[in-house]
Amino acid sequence: MNKIIMNRKDFNIWKEDSYTFQEDENLVLEVENLSKEISFTVCPNCVVALTLLAINSNFSFSITLEENSKLEMNLFLVNGSCLLSTVLKKERAEFIFHSSMISSENRKHTISASHQASNTISRIYNHGLSLNNATIIIDVSASIPKEAKNCIASQDNQIIELIPSLSQINPNLYIENYEVEASHAAYVGEFKEEQLFYLMSRGISKKDAKLLLLKAFLFGHLNLSEEQKEKQERLILSEIKKEVEE
Repeated sequence: MNKIIMNRKDFNIWKEDSYTFQEDENLVLEVENLSKEISFTVCPNCVVALTLLAINSNFSFSITLEENSKLEMNLFLVNGSCLLSTVLKKERAEFIFHSSMISSENRKHTISASHQASNTISRIYNHGLSLNNATIIIDVSASIPKEAKNCIASQDNQIIELIPSLSQINPNLYIENYEVEASHAAYVGEFKEEQLFYLMSRGISKKDAKLLLLKAFLFGHLNLSEEQKEKQERLILSEIKKEVEE
């Protein structure tokens, strides 16, 4: 059975296949066992913060940002998939995407941002955690045509493997204008030894050091309350502990 929890009982973006944000919103949604194709439009001069906590769910998002609009989207996804396509349609549109995608099954995620106007910004941060030797593939791309200038497109992608897997990140930048800022970073592997060494030098065991780093990796960039973080930590902590070894 699908389970949907919202921080406003009169608000359900899942009722239709599309939803238009016509005013500022700050929403936290929880879903389980949901497969959905949905499109969002953020109207001019609107600022929307959308946090989605999802389990065993598969999403296809199509997002359009109008003039001077902003969408900050936080996705915490356990054993699911995400196909997300964002169009920054008008000037001063801004898209910020933070994800933590945890999987004990082979999964692929595709994230893209298309800058169709000048003075637009996209910042994409993907954090993946592979459990049980699962393969996670993240395809992430941004495009800026020659008629769009003064744009910013940045990507920061990481996948942590507690057990070596075939996970991979495929970052792409399609840039046709020199008057822009564009960058990407990608890392796949275990935590770096210097990170563990620093914590262990403070008297923390290697196991607890890994757990601390994992908590920061998965939750540090998400805009969640302490109660929400604790709930999500409880959800995955037992699985993580099985794979964190001394």
